[in-house]
Amino acid sequence: MENETNTEVRKEKRKELRKWKKPLKLIREDFLPRLAKYNEQNETFGDRNSYSKTAQVTVATLIDFIFVKQCA
Repeated sequence: MENETNTEVRKEKRKELRKWKKPLKLIREDFLPRLAKYNEQNETFGDRNSYSKTAQVTVATLIDFIFVKQCA
């Protein structure tokens, strides 16, 4: 586009690029972070269907329960 001398051609090229700017920004800032979060959650779930059955949550809950029981 910088090498183009005809202003009308440059204007058309700029217009074509502008058309894609908003959808690409939406993908970069919204969809890709959500996809990363989704993949992370799928790794945590494994073959389970909720967080309540994951080992990390169970261990944390058990530790909290023991702590509360000892303090009472």
